[in-house]
Amino acid sequence: MRHNELEGVGAVRHDQIDAALGAASTATAAANRGQWGWTDMPIAPDAFGLPASGAPSRATWKTNLYVWEFSGSQNNSIYFSVQLPHGYAAGKDIYAHVHFTPSAAPTAGQVVGWNIEYLASNPQGAIPASTSPLNLNYAFVASDAVDKHIMTADVVVAGSTFTASTILNCRLQRAGNTDTSNIAVILLGVDFHIPVNRFGSTNPSSG
Repeated sequence: MRHNELEGVGAVRHDQIDAALGAASTATAAANRGQWGWTDMPIAPDAFGLPASGAPSRATWKTNLYVWEFSGSQNNSIYFSVQLPHGYAAGKDIYAHVHFTPSAAPTAGQVVGWNIEYLASNPQGAIPASTSPLNLNYAFVASDAVDKHIMTADVVVAGSTFTASTILNCRLQRAGNTDTSNIAVILLGVDFHIPVNRFGSTNPSSG
């Protein structure tokens, strides 16, 4: 890789390139790891698992599309799992958020009650006995409307024990029977923002 193929042309040192590649062992290179930025780890809605009861509705959208619509009067949940990639900066926090759009005109100030529960486990490590909850509630503002792509604020997922290949088993819920908004919403996606400090690992089976 040449310097002119990287962002920040002329501002990248050899030891920083080594750190990004995960190939350097010098103290300087190790200190530089983690400064390279963030990437998305998205979960496509079609990859979700559904509970036996309390699942969102499969709705027709824009004539030819199908989406998951979460009720404004009932609790709806879906399930998914994610695995942190080998480029993840081990021990760093990650961030989660939800993308959605209202199915009907929203009222400013009313809240859509999203939350995520998760279990995080490392390879060869113990699986926790209980889930950890994350609150992703979103209060509508005056500019929100039908067909507006809304993204909730990020919520921190504490990653001090996370490594490459940590798996998070997750449940996403919209608490439609207790939040203050009574309208259905369409889930566009859910994803995590993760810090990366290298392109991959030198070991094919671990970070």
